[in-house]
Amino acid sequence: MHDIYYASGSLESFVSQVGVDDRPAHFMMVGTKPDLIKQAPILKELQKRGEKSFLVHTGQHYDENLSKGIEKEFGLVVDANLGVSGGILSTNIARIIERFGELLHAIKEAHPKVQIIPYVHGDTTTCFATTTASFNLGFPVIHNEAGIRTFMIQKEVLDKFRHYEGSDFDFKRWFDLSSQRENYSKGSHEPFPEQWNTRGSEAGSGLFMAPVALAKENLENEGFPENRIFNVGNSVVDAMNFAGTINSDIFKKYPKLKKGFIRVCVHRRENTESEVRFTAIFEMIEQLSIETDQTILWILLPGTLKAIKNFGFDERLKLLKKKEHVLISDVWPKYSDVMAAM
Repeated sequence: MHDIYYASGSLESFVSQVGVDDRPAHFMMVGTKPDLIKQAPILKELQKRGEKSFLVHTGQHYDENLSKGIEKEFGLVVDANLGVSGGILSTNIARIIERFGELLHAIKEAHPKVQIIPYVHGDTTTCFATTTASFNLGFPVIHNEAGIRTFMIQKEVLDKFRHYEGSDFDFKRWFDLSSQRENYSKGSHEPFPEQWNTRGSEAGSGLFMAPVALAKENLENEGFPENRIFNVGNSVVDAMNFAGTINSDIFKKYPKLKKGFIRVCVHRRENTESEVRFTAIFEMIEQLSIETDQTILWILLPGTLKAIKNFGFDERLKLLKKKEHVLISDVWPKYSDVMAAM
């Protein structure tokens, strides 16, 4: 756990900045790399309009590859960092709620006329925890990328497909089956804990920014007021457009990628914390490296590395690394490199 940081020097000075006048204070809440990427365009627009706005980072992601690189690339200046990092999931949630709650309480006590408008994103722990703290102090949030729900394909559809196919996999038939909404059921708790985070956050939201029509429909079906739900698209498009203006040298760094590649990224907890699932995925990558000479780019995130260690795959990973067409890398710090490669 790190110390709380204020760009202005102290909590008191930050509170003073927020209360410099009675205009609403827009708080752009971030904690993870996806938060930074998708919240940056909204923050930039608020600044462009001359709104009183602040970037508040919970510290959930904190290193160069997952946070600092994006901050530099997008020209983001963090006004307050709650310094939450490390520890187990529930502990981090508690820390964020406590620290952000204390910050909001201090502002509310000092400047009761100032309306705080927090903007949260997606389905992250930061999203859920900051929404909880905000709502409890009377500040419902604006939820960017609201209404995301996981629909799970029904077991009987899977069983029927397996029976029909036998040993041969018909991708087109599978694609057709998996494109029909009637073949899905609602209520999945996966990905975990993301589905909890997005649903819990919605309970404390005042405005819902849905990225697609289906997300808007989900929210309406759950009883949220229609006049507070807006289908606005996804701010990642704005981030992609910005990243496209930056020259990338990723192909100089990894010339193997020039001819195309297969990208693998395994980081969801339900995959990295399950030995059965992770073993299946790891062995799939091993088999793929035998069956094709196409470059395989495997991005290793902290959860992936932990799974490799916990389930005893260290030596097998070393063997994969020795293959000429297998490129294993840490997560890239610059979003423009990811976009250029994709």
